[in-house]
Amino acid sequence: MSGLIGMTANVLNSARSLGQRQSRTYQRCSGTGCGIVPIVKPRGRLSTPRTGRAVVVISALMLAGCSTGGPGEAATWTTLNGEALTPDSTHVELGVTRLGCASGKTGTVLDPVVRFEAARVVITASVEPLPQGVGYNCQGNDSVSVGVDLDEPVGQRSLVDGTCHGGEAANTAICVDDGGVRWKLTRG
Repeated sequence: MSGLIGMTANVLNSARSLGQRQSRTYQRCSGTGCGIVPIVKPRGRLSTPRTGRAVVVISALMLAGCSTGGPGEAATWTTLNGEALTPDSTHVELGVTRLGCASGKTGTVLDPVVRFEAARVVITASVEPLPQGVGYNCQGNDSVSVGVDLDEPVGQRSLVDGTCHGGEAANTAICVDDGGVRWKLTRG
């Protein structure tokens, strides 16, 4: 990961040397995932050839990569403390499972990404990439417990698995059956 950050910094430094500056970033998504991409703009009256700008943007896209909305590989989750959740809850215990084949091991879970919306709290989990060149079987992976502290209470919102929306898991049974909704307030 630190290598990716260093390479991205080099691309941005190259943009500055071409007379451009980074002003902000945006999230670019494709069929396989999303990545953060810098938006570069010309500085002052300098004129940079279009090919120079294209090289910087394409390089940044390639270095940013595409994934689950996070820096790792796709993972889904379930609530481990769903019965204890209330509208005042600011902590959720997740059981995270790697989506891809990994010989039964989910591995290291990265910090989940949390997005607050009016009607839902979307939590996207991802896991560290597996070493390349190793043959993994698809026996099903273990669940790894991860605590997530929320910046605000759940309120009347549903908790939703972000990997189920537009990612690799969108058409899997764990996402199709419930639309990725992992918890919702029940009125009794």
